[in-house]
Amino acid sequence: MSAAAWAAETWHVDLEVARALAIKERKELLVEFTGSDWSPGCIALRKQVFDSDDFARFARRFVLVRVDFPRKTRLPEEAANRNASVAATFAVAAYPTVLLLDAKSGEVFGRIAGYNGSAAAVYLAELSAFQNTETARLSLREAERMRVMQHDEIVRNERMIEETIKNRDFPGAVAVIDEIYRGLKGPRRAIGTLNKAILSHRIDPAALDRTWSLLRQALLEAEDDADIAKPVVELARRIAPDRKLEKAKPAPKDKPEKGA
Repeated sequence: MSAAAWAAETWHVDLEVARALAIKERKELLVEFTGSDWSPGCIALRKQVFDSDDFARFARRFVLVRVDFPRKTRLPEEAANRNASVAATFAVAAYPTVLLLDAKSGEVFGRIAGYNGSAAAVYLAELSAFQNTETARLSLREAERMRVMQHDEIVRNERMIEETIKNRDFPGAVAVIDEIYRGLKGPRRAIGTLNKAILSHRIDPAALDRTWSLLRQALLEAEDDADIAKPVVELARRIAPDRKLEKAKPAPKDKPEKGA
C-alpha cells in the first residue's frame, strides 16, 4: 500500500472519537471541513494535497478528521447534525477550512480557510508554520476575535444599507458608506463614491442626475486607475447607455491671499 493510500484510509468522521484517540496516542488533530462532492476548492485540495505522499508523511503526527457537507450524497441525520454542530463550534462557514487542534484542550492552534491551488509542499509548509504553544493559541484566538468582529460589522453595515434602501433614505445611505470607507486615500476613494452611486440608483432610478454626478466624481477620484475606473464606466453604461460619462472637474484650489 502506498503512503497516499494509507493516508486516505485514516480519516475519522467523529471529532470526539478522534480526539480520544489523539489523546491516547499523544498526537494533535487535523480537521478538514469540506464539501466533498460539490466544492471545487475542496476537491482540488484533496486531490493535490491530501492524497499526496508528502501529506501522508506530514500527517503521521496527527489524527485526521473529515467533517463533510456533501450535496449529492445525503448523510445520515445524526452525522449531518454532528457535523453542523462541529462547524458552529469552530465558526467555520467556508469550505475548505482546515484546523489544527490541541487534543487535550480542544483549542485551535492553526487555521487555513480556502485553497488557492498551491502545491502540496507549499500548503504543508503553511500548516507546519503553526505551533501548538500557548503564545500561538492566544495569537490565533485574538485573530479569530478580530475576524468575528469584522464579520459582525459587515453584517451590521449590510443591514443598515438595506434599511436605507427600503426607506429610500439616500442621506442615510451616504452616512453608512462614509463610515465604511473612511480613511481611503488616493484612487481608492472612488470605491466609496461608486457605492454611493450604486445606492443612489437603487433608491431612486429616476434620480439619474444625482447618480451621474457621483459617477463623474468617482471617475475623477479613480485617477486613471483602470481597475478602479472600470466598474464606474460599466455602471454608467448599464444605467444610461446613450449618455457620455466624463470626469467631474477638480475642485478649485484656494488661492493664497495677497501679501500672505
